[in-house]
Amino acid sequence: MMRHRPHLVGAAMGLFAFVAIASTPAMATPCTNLQSLNLPDTTITSATDNTSGVFVVPGSSPITGLPAFCRVTANLIPTSDSNIKIEVWLPETTWNGRFLGTGGGGFQGVITYTELASGIQAGFAATNSDLGTGSSGCNPLYCGSDGNMG
Repeated sequence: MMRHRPHLVGAAMGLFAFVAIASTPAMATPCTNLQSLNLPDTTITSATDNTSGVFVVPGSSPITGLPAFCRVTANLIPTSDSNIKIEVWLPETTWNGRFLGTGGGGFQGVITYTELASGIQAGFAATNSDLGTGSSGCNPLYCGSDGNMG
């Protein structure tokens, strides 16, 4: 039995080390630190690094050939009757020092991921929003918060 004791102690130490490492949260990055940023009328819902070169568009085809970027999603609520969803994509190593606000064409009311991708592929920090209208978009007479006619 004494002959197996060093192996049992080694195995126990290995298990404790594994549990300690596995329960340690992932290291924060400049990107993920943005999630704790406090901005007026803003809730940052996520801030994640994407280094895969691919972004999987919800309900559509993946976008490939992307530089490493930080994807930030947020809700802006400047008034009690508004909820504007935005995304900001920040190139991590290829930034040209410029910002690009992208559109979606008309009153579509959704994030346009292809515009964000084009922006960061050209080196810009890029943003897009759902105009605060959600997936239903607007009609020719009405768009946005209650009382704000389009």
